[in-house]
Amino acid sequence: MRFFCSAILFFLLSASLFSQMRIDADNIFNYYLLEASKAKYRGDFNQALQYYHNCYKLDDKSSAVMYEISRLYYATKKMDEANLWLDKSISLDSTNNAEYIKYAATLKLYSGRYAESKEYYKKLVSMESDVPTYRLMLARLYSQLNMPDSAHICLDQISLDQVPWSAIQLEHADLYTHESNVRKLEKTLKNILKREPNEASSYKHLADYYFVIKKPKKALNYLTSGLTKNDGDLLLLDIADYYFKIGDYPLFKQYIDQAIHSVSISAETKIRKLTSYLQDKDKELYLRNESDYFTYLLKSAVTFHQDDEQLTILLAQYLNSLSRTSEALKVFDSYFVSHSPSYDFFATYVFTIMSQPELDWHKLNHVITDAYSLFPDQPYIVEARALTYNHFDKYQETIDVLTEFLTELDDIQLTQQLKSIKVEFLNILAESYYGLGKTEDSFATYDAVLSLDPNYIVALNNYAYYLSLHNVRLDDAEKMSSKTISVEPNNPTYLDTYAWVLYKKEQFSIAKIMIEAAFNYSTSPSSELYEHYGFILKAVGDTENSVIQFRKAIELDSKKDYLKEFLTDEN
Repeated sequence: MRFFCSAILFFLLSASLFSQMRIDADNIFNYYLLEASKAKYRGDFNQALQYYHNCYKLDDKSSAVMYEISRLYYATKKMDEANLWLDKSISLDSTNNAEYIKYAATLKLYSGRYAESKEYYKKLVSMESDVPTYRLMLARLYSQLNMPDSAHICLDQISLDQVPWSAIQLEHADLYTHESNVRKLEKTLKNILKREPNEASSYKHLADYYFVIKKPKKALNYLTSGLTKNDGDLLLLDIADYYFKIGDYPLFKQYIDQAIHSVSISAETKIRKLTSYLQDKDKELYLRNESDYFTYLLKSAVTFHQDDEQLTILLAQYLNSLSRTSEALKVFDSYFVSHSPSYDFFATYVFTIMSQPELDWHKLNHVITDAYSLFPDQPYIVEARALTYNHFDKYQETIDVLTEFLTELDDIQLTQQLKSIKVEFLNILAESYYGLGKTEDSFATYDAVLSLDPNYIVALNNYAYYLSLHNVRLDDAEKMSSKTISVEPNNPTYLDTYAWVLYKKEQFSIAKIMIEAAFNYSTSPSSELYEHYGFILKAVGDTENSVIQFRKAIELDSKKDYLKEFLTDEN
C-alpha cells in the first residue's frame, strides 16, 4: 500500500514537474525570440542568428523561426544557407503569405536560381495581378531562361493604366537586346519616337542604340534633334560625354558649360557627372592641365545650387586635392554660416582642416565644438573632439569624452572596424591619463590597447618612451620600441625612442648609433632629439659635442633651461 501511494505521489509530482518544464521551455523560447528581434533591429545579425538557432533547438517545427534565420543569412550574403532555411520553412508551411513569397522570389533571383524564382513570381502575379512590378520581373526571368515569347506576352499583359506605354516598350527593347534581335530593337525604339516625338528621352534611347552599334554621327544627330524637346537639356550631358571620350575638348566645354548652367538638370545629376569626369583615370593628364576649368565648373554649379550640400563638399574636396586647402576651407566656412550641415559635411570639413600642413587647432576646435554637439555618437567626430581637447591640455575633458563612448562599446559585440576605433580611442585615453600624471592608469590603458592590437605602432612607441622616462620595465620597453623600428626603420621619432631606451639601459654605444640615424632621417630635429643626443654623447665621453646639442635644445625650447647646468665641459 505504501509503495502504491508513493507511486501515485511520484506520478503527480512528475506531471507537475513536466508541466513546469513545458512552461519554462515556452518562456525560454519567447526570451530567445525577443532577444533575436532586438539584436536584429540594432543590426547585430550574428547575435540574432544565435538566438534564432536557440529557438530552433527548442522547436524544430517552427517555420517562422526558419524563415527569420533565412532572412538573416540573406542579409549577411550567405545565399546557400539562406536558401536551405527558406526551403525548410516552406516545406513545413507552404503559406500564401505575400511577404513570404516575395522574399522567396527575391532570394531565388539573387541566388541565380532563376527557374525557382520564376515560379514564385508567377505565384505573386496570380495573387496580386494589379502589381506591375511582378509581371516585369517575371518577363525578365522568362528572358533569362531563354523563353522570349513568354517574356513578351507577359509584358503585353501589363495594364497601360499602371505603366506608361513607352516604359513597356523599353522593356520589350531590353528583351530584344538580350535576344540580339537588332531589327526588332531598332523598330521598337523608332516606334517610341514616332509616338512620343516631343520627349527628349525618345531621342536619347535611339542615340544610345546607335552609339552601341558604333554609329556616333547618327547618335549625335538624334541627340541634337532632341535638345529642343521636353527635358532636352538632359541631352547636353550625353553630347558632352561623347566629346569628352573622343578628346574633342573645345566641344566638350561648350556642352558641359551649358549643362552646368541649366535649370532643368538637377544638382544630383551634375554631381554624378562631374565626379565621373574627375575620376576618369584615362584623362588624368587633361584633368591635371585643366584643373582651373573644372574648378570653374564646380564653382558655377555651387553658385547655381547654393543650398546643395553635396556640391559644396565636392568643390571643397576637389580644391583640397589640388593642395588649395585654404580655398577649400573658405567654401566650407561660407556654407557653414548659413546652413545646418550634416555629418558628412562636418566629417569632410574636419578632415580638410586636419590635412593642412600647419594645423589650425583653434579653427578645428571651433568647428568640432559644433560638430560634437550635433553628432556625439559618431566615432570620427568623437576622436577629433578628444584630440582637440588633448592638444589644449584639457586632459580630463578628453577622458570624459572618450570614456563615455568606450562605455557604449563595452556593451556590444565588436566588429573589426569598431575594434580599430576602440584601439585608437584607448591610445588617446592613455595619453590623456599620462598628461594628468595618472601614470598607473596610463600604463594600464596602454596594456589594454596592446591586448587588442599587439602591433599598434603608435602605442608601442609612446608606451616604451614613457616606461623609459620612469626607468621601469626597460626590457619590455626595448622589445616594444624595437618592434616599431622593424616596421618603420626610417622613422626618426621611433629611432629616437629606441635610442633613449637603450641609453636608460646603459647601452650607450648602440644608443649613439640609433640617435644619429634619427638625425639622418629627420628634416627638422626637435628639441627633445637634441636633448637626448646631448645626454648620449655625454655618456660616451664626448662632452664637447654634448654641450653643442644641449645649446640647440635650449634654442628650440626655452623651457629646457634646466639643461644649462650641462653647458660647461666640467659637467
